[in-house]
Amino acid sequence: MKSYKILYQEDQHKNFSNYLKKENIDYIEGKIDGSFAIQYNPQKLNCLLNEEEFFAKWIEYSIKQAIITDQKFAFLILNLERIGISFLDCETNSGDNREVICDEDNRVSRELLLDLVNDEYRYILNATFFSKIHRNKIKLTQKGILHFEKSGEEIRSLIDIVNVGNEALNNEKNI
Repeated sequence: MKSYKILYQEDQHKNFSNYLKKENIDYIEGKIDGSFAIQYNPQKLNCLLNEEEFFAKWIEYSIKQAIITDQKFAFLILNLERIGISFLDCETNSGDNREVICDEDNRVSRELLLDLVNDEYRYILNATFFSKIHRNKIKLTQKGILHFEKSGEEIRSLIDIVNVGNEALNNEKNI
């Protein structure tokens, strides 16, 4: 499986991807300016962030790391069908999985999902999705790490949705 860390560039006056190309760092650009993900290896990313030049560029270009809150997981779970991605499973800190948010018909219950979001003691660690278009299993972690087998348009769309939410879904209609 491939792993990528979802990032967002707030300062749109410069293009961080030019720096990534120059440094031969593998990345995937979203469809929305500033939305991208770099290939993720914890040790390699840590080394990059410890390099003075890379870290200076990171600050200069206003790069922000995606952190996936329960609210964002809920938004994704409830909306990804619109781009051909279905929810498969999730894992919470208490060891629960899909049953905690699914009704007796095994469908995601908006009410149960919102109960989980509002529970201060339980939270979602990761969620697993499936791309119907490319038959691709996709896992998204709370730390903004995407794991997938095949890269396609749905990965680019997912990166955008994580970064800008509804704006990306509304753009999907116009693409």
